[in-house]
Amino acid sequence: MSTAYAIKGIPVSDGEPIPTRKEVSAWYEDPENTLQVSLFVQAFTAFQEMDIKKPLSYYQIAGRSSIDAPIVLTRLLKQRVYEEMIKLIEKEVDSANQETWKAAARVWRLPYWDWAEHQRYLDNYGLPQICTVEKIRIVPFSSDLQNPQPTAEVDNPLLKFTNPTGKHSETNSLWENFESRQNYGVRPKQLVGKKTDDPARAWVDGVQDANAVNTAMQGNINVSNPQGGLISIGSIGDLYHRLVSRDYFTSWQANVDRQVAIFQAYNPTLWFNDIPQAEFAKPTDPLYPFQYDTDGNYWSSEMCRDWKRLSYDYDIPAQRSSGGVPSLLALSAETEDTNRSSFNLMLNGRYGHTRKALQAATEINGRENDYIINIIYDRYALNGKAYTTYFFLGDLPAGATTKMTDQVRSQARNCIGSMYTFSSNLEVREGEHCGNCVDQRAAGLLSGAQIPITGMLLSVAKDTSTPELSSLEPDGVQTYLDQQLQWLAFDNTTGARLDISESLPRTRIFVMKGNVDHHLNDDTKLCHYLDYEALWSVSRDKDGGAKSDEHLNSVMPTNS
Repeated sequence: MSTAYAIKGIPVSDGEPIPTRKEVSAWYEDPENTLQVSLFVQAFTAFQEMDIKKPLSYYQIAGRSSIDAPIVLTRLLKQRVYEEMIKLIEKEVDSANQETWKAAARVWRLPYWDWAEHQRYLDNYGLPQICTVEKIRIVPFSSDLQNPQPTAEVDNPLLKFTNPTGKHSETNSLWENFESRQNYGVRPKQLVGKKTDDPARAWVDGVQDANAVNTAMQGNINVSNPQGGLISIGSIGDLYHRLVSRDYFTSWQANVDRQVAIFQAYNPTLWFNDIPQAEFAKPTDPLYPFQYDTDGNYWSSEMCRDWKRLSYDYDIPAQRSSGGVPSLLALSAETEDTNRSSFNLMLNGRYGHTRKALQAATEINGRENDYIINIIYDRYALNGKAYTTYFFLGDLPAGATTKMTDQVRSQARNCIGSMYTFSSNLEVREGEHCGNCVDQRAAGLLSGAQIPITGMLLSVAKDTSTPELSSLEPDGVQTYLDQQLQWLAFDNTTGARLDISESLPRTRIFVMKGNVDHHLNDDTKLCHYLDYEALWSVSRDKDGGAKSDEHLNSVMPTNS
């Protein structure tokens, strides 16, 4: 990039309130946002159609999503969409109406997709409706703004991205050999609603099969369903990363930013406190290539701590039914006092799914116990190529012992979670590679993931057809997991099963049991977790399983 580009956020006039990022379905369905939605759709389309060789094109920016800081990347994309909005207004709107459209642009903020949100059109978990339709009705720029109506119908840019050159990438990846990008959830038109063993073929002349995606989400996230339970953020990320259009993955990343903001609002004094600083990663390190000015100064994790410095806040959609939508900033004011009841009510109400299930399961003993799968892994073990580890209770799905396909995955009803590495091949592409990733691999960095399984175990204990487990008491759970918990790892590029001991030798998987006070009789208090210990017998004799503290520590980098 010959001239530095500064990420500063959308400007806000002095004295004006900071606009909020909205939950995407609420934003899309609200008639008051008709101009915003119309403007966004047209600006995002223009953004996608830019020359792919331009550094600030959608192609260039979205293509960095797997190798750079995603939160800063999301902020960059938001700023670029706003700039395209202003360009369109100045080009297409007559001078008398420009200010009305610009006012809509100034208060627009990139919406987020909260996977905990029931979609109203489904009355269940699933894709936001705006992500599923081929056409969107918009207000034309020539409309009478006294009573703007969405009278024009245009292609939905969120459904997929098509390379404007009509050519595919030259890099060596299965999914890059096609002109359009939608990841999984795609079927040839004649196969929509049917199964296919060939995910690659599904790209050719394919359409998005939103029903297949919604079914996958509903069947695997509901903790009251004893057949499935993808309940870790890593497995949710894996599901969405594979099932959902890359164009909309940005709103998933916006929700990650929101989760960090919620943590910061609730814990305003916590930030890398008392954590030894590794030699290769500090909160003040520059996040290349993202600059905050034109003088060569780069964003850092420390600078990202205060999300409001880029002129946006978050709404709290859980409060909609009570009238009004307070911002996260307003709600976080409670944290300055000892009373956090409203904040706790919001968190318990929105994210306390396991807690609610435990509240209702009064007949189950051992509800004070918590269980979690820990995974220590090397995300660069395959030279950075992404891989996924799937966890199962009971028998493995047919075919899974050799290769993971769409059909095998759809039949894996006893899959209780997965861990996806969110990594990309470290081989140099067109003279570029991720410097941070290379440094981390050289330093022997290991990553960690966790999959909470208490909700799933509760479902099994309540199911009278599984007499092997009838409570959450530690002895019974440990015996059950000894016999039933299994896991398999697969190369995401080829789908081939990986021998963990051979291909991923630094992997260590183990289960821990802890104590928890859920405050089941007081929704204004959060759960309190403590006193975790490893259940080594569950993992000791399994491929990639940790055998002891010593076996676990044997793979840790010497500088950790």
